[in-house]
Amino acid sequence: MRPRSCAAAGMRPRSCAVAGLIAALTACSGGRERAFVGNLHAHTRLSDGVADPAQAFARARAIRLSFLALTDHGEELEAAEWRQLRAAAAAADQPGRFAALAGWEWSSPTEGHFLVLGTKAAGSSCRSLKRLDQLAAWTREREGLLIYAHPGSFDEFGAVMASALGGPEVAGQEVGSLYSGPAGSGYAYHDHEDAYRESLRRGLKVGAQINQDNHHQEIGDARRGGLTGIWMRRLGTAELLQALRSRRSFGTEAAGIALDLEINGTRMGGTLTRPAELEVRGWLTGLHAGLIFQRAELWAVRAGHPVWTWQRHREGSALVARLPPPRQPEAYYLRVEMIAMYGVKARAFSSPVWVEHGADPILRGIAVDPAWPALARPALARIRIENAGPRPSPGGTIRLSMEGGFRWQQPLPTLGPRRGLTVALPLVARHEQETVEAELILEGRGGPQRRSQIVVDACPPRRGAVTVELLRADGASIRSDEVELPEGCVAAAEALSRLHPIDLCGGLLRRIGPLHADQDHYLEVQVDGAPAPVGLARLPLRAGQRLTIRPRLWSAGAISG
Repeated sequence: MRPRSCAAAGMRPRSCAVAGLIAALTACSGGRERAFVGNLHAHTRLSDGVADPAQAFARARAIRLSFLALTDHGEELEAAEWRQLRAAAAAADQPGRFAALAGWEWSSPTEGHFLVLGTKAAGSSCRSLKRLDQLAAWTREREGLLIYAHPGSFDEFGAVMASALGGPEVAGQEVGSLYSGPAGSGYAYHDHEDAYRESLRRGLKVGAQINQDNHHQEIGDARRGGLTGIWMRRLGTAELLQALRSRRSFGTEAAGIALDLEINGTRMGGTLTRPAELEVRGWLTGLHAGLIFQRAELWAVRAGHPVWTWQRHREGSALVARLPPPRQPEAYYLRVEMIAMYGVKARAFSSPVWVEHGADPILRGIAVDPAWPALARPALARIRIENAGPRPSPGGTIRLSMEGGFRWQQPLPTLGPRRGLTVALPLVARHEQETVEAELILEGRGGPQRRSQIVVDACPPRRGAVTVELLRADGASIRSDEVELPEGCVAAAEALSRLHPIDLCGGLLRRIGPLHADQDHYLEVQVDGAPAPVGLARLPLRAGQRLTIRPRLWSAGAISG
């Protein structure tokens, strides 16, 4: 239920504004719903953090967060450790005062990271849940939910978009992530708004969150923002999970902010199915003398730009706009820009309101299976198609093309309302690296409606060896080895696993592998003296090349052992 204005509640605007460090943001809701803020992404000593679980929950309460989810990496959680995490959450949970959740993070070097909440068991991408579609089915069966963590930080975004995701279990996506690595590494904020827009454009129904991917002893820092807000009538773990499933969440880079959106009476997280003139109402509370409003925008993600901008805002008043109905299915979200002390800029993002009409399918993405290394000939290109509309879609054609002249196409059947399918087309790579393009051509629509691209690598025919060199942080050599390439290519992760007794899936690879961001914190990875374009999990090595790895902020002994 939407919040009332401060004036209607008989409160002064100043008293209605919520101070920065407060557990429950009472956004002038008349006692009906409140915005609670917290963090859904944090790590402890049970995986790659340093805090004890009980201490982490206590720290969250001390800085007056309303909820905290500990999401240690599943590949590092043994059964006893998972029980310890759940026990700590049960002991810290206080309905009405603080919500403590035990979750886990699914970490794949090729298909991204997802936070898993609301399940009584934990899994791993190293064992039974090696693929994203397996994770989605597993989570669905256990009535849990998924949050796409730091999207776009990996070399996997296209694979995620081409997966079978899209069901109700995918409840949210991080629009931003305040990453805090090992002790002494400080904080680094990663902006994922472009990935949020792209996911919405391609049909994922995700709510907005901003979390603190925290690994420090001092879990969380409310002064830095990086918080998720959730609208609930009552603070509790069951209520929190249900609100996430309903997409009643927002992300804020400034503490103390509450945000909400409604279009034609449909609140954020909901779907408007009868197109008509759009009456937009947005609510922003929590501004104060040290946090000044700059502007607010209503973004239409498929249009690709804001369709309304507010340059002024008065505390206690709604942001109001009237717009014509969209000509195609659309997703709208509210984006607010603010400026704090010393000129620091901050933003807040609402979850979307979806407006559905018509029946145009969406080409959501393309992936290649098997992925690198050793791309098979022929491989399969997986292309995901969604019909987000309320009526059956028209038929059409899926066309696949490559730079080397390869072409393939397949008829697209009629899709039922809100149904999708994954089309698998054969793929033959003629060059070592090619761009693959998928096109969706609808009957009677004149030309391609959507395009999706992916770059694939193929093994060259020549054989030889690559050199793998490990350096200490000071540049001194630890060791240098050669790895023979029987097929002419190898993934960097495989080359390392041949040389060193390292659990690449459970430990080193996740920390240093697919993340561009983590390479900035942990390693310098170079190929023939140039920075590696992708993470180790997908980095192709060819005969005659030299792979150099040098740690930055952690002990070189971690890889020399």
